[in-house]
Amino acid sequence: MHRTRKLIVTLGAVTAALMVAAVSQAGSGHDAGRDNKGFGLAQAGLVSSAPEAGFPAGAPTQAGDPTRSGDRKWKEKDAKDRGARRSRTKDCNCWDEYAQGEIELKVLLIGADGNEPAFGDWKSLLTREGVPFTAIVAKDAGPLTAATFSDRAGHALYQAVVLSNDGLYYWNGSAYVSALSPESWAALQAFESQFRIRQVTSVVYPQPQYGLEYPTFAGDFGGETAQLTAAGKQAFPYLAGTVLYDSGAYGYKAKPLAGAAFQPLVQAADGSALVGVNTNPDGRQELVATVAQNQWMTQSQLLGHGVLNWVTRGVRLGMNRNYLSLHVDDAFNGDDRWDTVANVTTADPSTTIVMTPADVDRAVAWQKASGLRLDLAFNGAAAASYPSLAAALIGAKQSFGWINHTYTHLNLNTLDTATISGEIAQNIAFGKANRLPFDRTELVTGEHSGLSNPNLAQALADNGIAFTASDASREAGQRLIGSTLTVPRHPTNVFYNVGTKAEQLDEYNYVYYEACVSGCLAAPATWDQYVANEVAIMFRHVAMNDAYPHYAHVSNLAEDAVLLPVVDALLAKYRSLFTAAIVDPTLSDAGLQVKRQAAWQAALDAGQVSARLSKGKVSVSAPAGLDVPLTGTKKVDQYGAERSGWKTSDGSLQLKVATAGGGED
Repeated sequence: MHRTRKLIVTLGAVTAALMVAAVSQAGSGHDAGRDNKGFGLAQAGLVSSAPEAGFPAGAPTQAGDPTRSGDRKWKEKDAKDRGARRSRTKDCNCWDEYAQGEIELKVLLIGADGNEPAFGDWKSLLTREGVPFTAIVAKDAGPLTAATFSDRAGHALYQAVVLSNDGLYYWNGSAYVSALSPESWAALQAFESQFRIRQVTSVVYPQPQYGLEYPTFAGDFGGETAQLTAAGKQAFPYLAGTVLYDSGAYGYKAKPLAGAAFQPLVQAADGSALVGVNTNPDGRQELVATVAQNQWMTQSQLLGHGVLNWVTRGVRLGMNRNYLSLHVDDAFNGDDRWDTVANVTTADPSTTIVMTPADVDRAVAWQKASGLRLDLAFNGAAAASYPSLAAALIGAKQSFGWINHTYTHLNLNTLDTATISGEIAQNIAFGKANRLPFDRTELVTGEHSGLSNPNLAQALADNGIAFTASDASREAGQRLIGSTLTVPRHPTNVFYNVGTKAEQLDEYNYVYYEACVSGCLAAPATWDQYVANEVAIMFRHVAMNDAYPHYAHVSNLAEDAVLLPVVDALLAKYRSLFTAAIVDPTLSDAGLQVKRQAAWQAALDAGQVSARLSKGKVSVSAPAGLDVPLTGTKKVDQYGAERSGWKTSDGSLQLKVATAGGGED
């Protein structure tokens, strides 16, 4: 027995290093990259240079919890009792029935040395969904005792436990060792058993103690297509059924152990369980995965929310939506063109890219077919230069959303208040005169200019602007300009100065191959490769509770309409993997969501929020006026198969837990 354990740990030492090498490149490739106006770098992409994108040293090991016994025998009566309990609880998110005592709504995340890929993955997931959590680096934390998990009788300090790998093993410079002592493991397991707390172990080496056979395969899962089981469809009801694994994801294939209380949730084609729930002999439930991942990987973006929902039994602080809104700048106007020979942008009026009435008709038809709205940021002064285009756009005005983009598209960086105010006011007057359905409190300045101009704030206030767009590749967060809030927008690699596929691909390869400095392609991209790269970036935004709009330009709706095949591919990928509806916020809606998220995170950081679950009710203490995100309670919205939404605190909130499937208010 001890000899076998030693062998497993030794194998873990070897394969952990291989896993680090294999998955450290996950997410590598080119970034959302260059601003589509041609300047700046987009914030997060597929590049390995992003701080969280790589897998640092200390990848999940093969070794398991060192305190667990491999002996699964127990008396016949106990087996029957435990089997009955397993049958009641294995698929139930029933806090009202199964919660023991008073449960604080907070997740405990435990890493070994803090460098595990899953540790960063879970911090990202919990933060972006707004879930309160405590992160412990076990090797530095000291012993875990009963007081770590409960400060008084009947009171649990955490509602869920997440481990970054099996056994919390890490490399101490000479060997792989567990970051927890046997006494700490015992305290953790006693807590979970007493309060019926679920646990996620992010990456395990398959073996009987997890209800799995030993692995039949170890290696890169790139290109693997797995499927949800019937139980998996209950655990991940927002997914269509297929789970994709990215290149660089190292893992194992193993089948459930005969006779084990193991419920597969995600299966490979050969029947291997890649994600599943193991019910231990003492009744504790543990969700395990056999493939490594980080937040940049597709499998994480697909499964993360459902795993979080499982481990919290569907009730928690925090919420999630899948957002996608598309802004198209410069409506009524024309855009410059990329010169594929000289590799420069030309401002020659004879080559200006301008939409035609037929392009307008195509955009209207595309919206109807796709189910997505295009929000056109308009420059009213340009209507006189392109009267047939203006007539077509105004004739189809009810088919689009509209946003003030200033009257003449001036650069506002050095202008005085009166001139800036005039640009905003004249465009408002144009929109009203032509009865465009726009919100006059929204603004997108030309090229996002003027945001650092001290004269802008007064001009915004004079015109009642509540939200103005910023470029997320330059300013990742929201900020105030006077009383106006910025709304960061994601640039795309659908460049502003292209009308044809040939121009788009030529500039793309020039930027990311021929003249590339960082985040470079290994070879020039084909059109299909370009589309796949851009879809991967946009898909991540959609799948990660990111309300920032995306933006392109009217040139991308003209000629070959290069924006549309990119978004078509994005929607095709999304709809093949998700059943949850896409939320399409306006600029103001996106700004409000970002504002709520930022205020909520600030309140969490300041320790101003606490919440607990007892007897089927959630009680929240939060500053009055703070919007609180909730999942799994009544009195919030239905989104897909779950209830979630915002409730404004008056100092405290009390809500009943929703029944399975959403329940009635």
